[in-house]
Amino acid sequence: MNLRLHPRRAPGPQIRSFLLIEIDHALNEARRFDDADLHERVEVIRQIRKATKRARSSVSLLDPTVGDRFRRHVRRCARELSAMRDRDVIQQTLRELADEDPMVGRQLAKRHLFEKMIEFEDAEPTELLRSDGEVVASVRKELVWIRERIPSMSRRELTWKSVIERLSRSWQRARRSFRSEWSAKDIESLHDARKAVIRLESQLVLVERIATPRIRRARKALRQIAHDLGVDRDFMMVCDRAESLSGSRKFAEHRGRFTDRVRKDRGKRLRKIRTQGKRVLEAQGTLIRAKMLESYKHAKKGGS
Repeated sequence: MNLRLHPRRAPGPQIRSFLLIEIDHALNEARRFDDADLHERVEVIRQIRKATKRARSSVSLLDPTVGDRFRRHVRRCARELSAMRDRDVIQQTLRELADEDPMVGRQLAKRHLFEKMIEFEDAEPTELLRSDGEVVASVRKELVWIRERIPSMSRRELTWKSVIERLSRSWQRARRSFRSEWSAKDIESLHDARKAVIRLESQLVLVERIATPRIRRARKALRQIAHDLGVDRDFMMVCDRAESLSGSRKFAEHRGRFTDRVRKDRGKRLRKIRTQGKRVLEAQGTLIRAKMLESYKHAKKGGS
């Protein structure tokens, strides 16, 4: 979805329209699940999660008394799908690692490591109380509930100034997450940084029409940073999955060589991501906010 809010129209109704588009997209994907093949089901889950993330980012521009309620329900949808998403990501990441690094490919082929890592039946029994179809049906029910209430949400006037202020707070949150010192073991800080960047980039999409080309460049940089942090998260998920497997001493040694290979140069990669993030977020935040306010005032006066 590529909806951009128009600066000469009230933002509240436009955000409601955007939410309807995203929730409808998620619902349409969820309805495809039962008849989809295995490959298509992976894409269905990905599309639902992407739509709900975009919906959460737009809701965060609303008044918190309204936005927080809807954001909780949308977030619940993504969380219900998280176990399915993690399973799919581990399989995809393992295949990509094997293609990109021949040594990793050879390690996965030994001692049935690849097969053991994608056998989830015994790994997380609490997640198997419901079938995939039942999980998606529950998510679809939640999405229907959200959609029914969107037309009546946030009837209070929402000003462009308040939208820009909330976006500025998102920028500050993202900037703080990159100012703190990162540790390769501090998964929570890395997760928070990625979430903050994704939210900010999604919000910038909505206000792009009242901004300068500078925002487009910032969005591109933020999207790359979020992607790189996502790749690191997927690598660590694979390592955690490997370390959860039991076996003989020889298997444990082999498993350790695999995880060491995946973690190779991780600290260097994280330092590079943090440096790039700080550069984007420190240098442009204040200027972009000023440009947004200037462009909006110009449009409000009827300028071109």
